[in-house]
Amino acid sequence: FLEAEFQVCMCVISVLRFLTDHRVAIPLAVTTRLLETHDVLLLLVPLMEKAPWVRKNRLNGKIEKFEEHKWQVVDREDEGRLPKLHSQVWLTIYNLVMDAECRARYELSSFRRENLLRLRRFINEVVVDQLPPLTNLHRTLEEMSISGQFTGAGQGATGATASPFIVELVAEAREALVRTYEGRWQE
Repeated sequence: FLEAEFQVCMCVISVLRFLTDHRVAIPLAVTTRLLETHDVLLLLVPLMEKAPWVRKNRLNGKIEKFEEHKWQVVDREDEGRLPKLHSQVWLTIYNLVMDAECRARYELSSFRRENLLRLRRFINEVVVDQLPPLTNLHRTLEEMSISGQFTGAGQGATGATASPFIVELVAEAREALVRTYEGRWQE
């Protein structure tokens, strides 16, 4: 059961990355849920720190990476290569931080800023060689550490700020399901 749950969670990372890739084409309510309701940026930093897609095998001591939906032993010369899931998380963070609309809608409190700044230590030459767009992300994080806010490339020219008001449509089907099965959900 735990292995299946882990695989589902790893698939969710890919789905999340594709949502952020196509953020401009999806409803504003989805962006609001990603940034405010679920605070995905706040969630991805600890995930990056834990890196659950890499482990050391207890039996033989070899490094394994979760690739293609299974654990695979990594050759010594490939240990520096980023697993696909690691790249997916980086690209999700990049998409959200570098997007002008997301920057305008994301309220950057001191807690959120400190959380995002923890990513700087993970951006090095090996990572940038494999994911060149992270150079811009690193620069943005460095500027944020100095100025305390989002600045630089990708900043919206309109200076739009997040509105506290948003109308969100909730599907009637979901509401009907919740009413029908209320109190009968298994923990």
